[in-house]
Amino acid sequence: MRCISQGAKEPRSQGDIDILAGTKSDVPIKIATHGESSGVTRISVGAGSEVAVIETALCKGCERADIDTEIDIILGEGAVLHFHSVRKCAAGGRSQSVVRAALEKDARLDMIDGRLGGGDISSRVSVELRGEGAKTELRTLFFGSGSDNLDLDYRVGHFARATKSRIITKGALADRSRARYRGLITTGRDLTGCSGQENADTLLLSRDARLDCAPELRVGSEDVRCGHGMSVSGLDERRLFYLMSRGLNRVSAMEATAKGFVDPIMSGIADDDLRQVTEELLSSRLRCALATVNSN
Repeated sequence: MRCISQGAKEPRSQGDIDILAGTKSDVPIKIATHGESSGVTRISVGAGSEVAVIETALCKGCERADIDTEIDIILGEGAVLHFHSVRKCAAGGRSQSVVRAALEKDARLDMIDGRLGGGDISSRVSVELRGEGAKTELRTLFFGSGSDNLDLDYRVGHFARATKSRIITKGALADRSRARYRGLITTGRDLTGCSGQENADTLLLSRDARLDCAPELRVGSEDVRCGHGMSVSGLDERRLFYLMSRGLNRVSAMEATAKGFVDPIMSGIADDDLRQVTEELLSSRLRCALATVNSN
């Protein structure tokens, strides 16, 4: 276990992280995972602290690696954690991640879950809002192409009054890729002042891509505000025509449309270097997928 009072600039290997109470840092702690299967990693953030933790698992080139990780997050009273994770497998690889989080009174978890495909991808996130006034926002960016298979499961449980949650998912699927999305917000009995919102939007770039999407609410109290929605759409030909009339070829216009669709999630990544890498990876995969679409 490592006790940390300041952020770390260099990527670290997987290991327990303890953030001392009252810590404030603008420099993110970086964890790099590649080709590892590890035990449970514990991230504990002390009362009143605010920090960012960046986790990456990016297979290089065509190198195949299987990655399995489990992370437990514990946020003390009034603690704030920005936890941003981006993963991309090489073709045929497998990535499985489990994140469990527990938030005490007035704590806040801001999470971005980036899943850029490349093989079999499984991401399961479970958040428990245990203390009054706790808040979480889970934002997901996903992309699949080729024969990618993505399994995404996000759950938030409200166990105290005046807790708030949002689950926002945006992704795109090309070629023969598949995505299975499950989202669930639950509220306990006799709670007041809780709110939960869930939205899942997917852009299909191919007739052969498939999405199985099921947002769900389980509300146990009357004095709550909860809602959910989902959308599935294709590329807007009128928008493509407009972009092409401004000098873009069809592939570039399709790429710009797809990137604009997911940009509300991607632009929220806290670390500039990771955001640039994510944009470059997404652009590269989009060009390959869209070139295939337009050659058929």
